[in-house]
Amino acid sequence: TVSRSGPPQSLLHETVRPSAMVVATYAFAVLPAVAAKTSQRPRVTRVDASGVPHGKDGRVFSGRASCPSAPKAVTARGSGFARTFGATHRRDVRRFADNEKNRNNTDEEGTGKVRLDGKDDASNDESQKNFFQSYASKTKTAMEQIQSLGMAGVTCYGILNTVYYTLAFSAAWTFRSVPADLSTAEAFKLAGTTMALVWTGSQVTKLARLGLAVAGAPKIDSLIKQVCEKTGWRYESVFVSVTFGCVAGSAALFSVLILAKAALA
Repeated sequence: TVSRSGPPQSLLHETVRPSAMVVATYAFAVLPAVAAKTSQRPRVTRVDASGVPHGKDGRVFSGRASCPSAPKAVTARGSGFARTFGATHRRDVRRFADNEKNRNNTDEEGTGKVRLDGKDDASNDESQKNFFQSYASKTKTAMEQIQSLGMAGVTCYGILNTVYYTLAFSAAWTFRSVPADLSTAEAFKLAGTTMALVWTGSQVTKLARLGLAVAGAPKIDSLIKQVCEKTGWRYESVFVSVTFGCVAGSAALFSVLILAKAALA
């Protein structure tokens, strides 16, 4: 007797099971071939107006490292595109190398010291050496001009030196702190160190004083001649008097300042 609700359960199993096995076998046989064919499909690559290849997401292929599959895609597209991509890759590599060279600025000896101004220690030392050599050469030339002007040039230069040392030593000695109960001998020792500092500053302003002496020598010459006419002295006598007055006046002023500092300490 057959039930009206449907076919028997055993008959249903015997009908469905062979069909499912056939479908599964067909799927296992077809899917690997479809997957292999899909993986061999070339990747689509766009090229903008400048000849730079782009991917689907808009990223620029600036080198082989950023897109390993780019050479395959280029080969599939043709030799003309390959030349364009190769030129772009070489251009980016050269640009990267230039940027790295400008950013590092390492010295030629390979010490690896990086300088923000783009110059190494050797070039800075060379520039400083050239500056001092130029300054010394100019100073020597100005000194020769002073000697060529005779006693008038030397007198003018001596007056300018007296003015500089008087003002510089007075200012440095006034603002220098000294210990309490300072003796006279210790005061003169401190004055010697102060004078050494003043002399160092005079080497910086020496070229300026020489230039002023060359410019003022004609005026000093006319003044000495006027003194000779009024007093009847010789030219050499006026020169010696001015030189002795400058040296003695400076020494007297320095002694007064030193003794006053020692007394007030």
